[in-house]
Amino acid sequence: MRRRAIEERQAGNKESEAAAELRRGWCLGGAGFRERMLRLLDATGEKLLKPRRSRFDARVEHDHGLEESRRIMEIGLRCFGLKQEELGALKKGDARKSAIAAVIRQRTAVPNAWIANALELGHVSRVSHCVRAGKEGNLRRELEIHLGA
Repeated sequence: MRRRAIEERQAGNKESEAAAELRRGWCLGGAGFRERMLRLLDATGEKLLKPRRSRFDARVEHDHGLEESRRIMEIGLRCFGLKQEELGALKKGDARKSAIAAVIRQRTAVPNAWIANALELGHVSRVSHCVRAGKEGNLRRELEIHLGA
């Protein structure tokens, strides 16, 4: 390709036949190739015309996740007879905290850091462990019944 470009440059302003054909149209190739490219462009054009989600949509969805997480948290605390202030005194891997964490994680998209902070689980890396433990217990099912699952 490099050699060919150098040769064309040295030939002066004389344009190659292929370059001239390409300059006249957008497609260099046979009729079958052209048809295939047109079909691909039509398919791609449909994807490009679909409406994109706006930043506002993502923000509303994010806020909804936080509101839903807070709602699950309140119902979970009520269900297990706990108060927000008591969470710090409980073990980080308490089964009730794990059940609440599992349901929040299953139903929302809030960050693990939010879950760790809200339930006072300690480091954010504890959330995955608690969620795994919370999925296995009967407390999660009890909480889901209270949530109306």
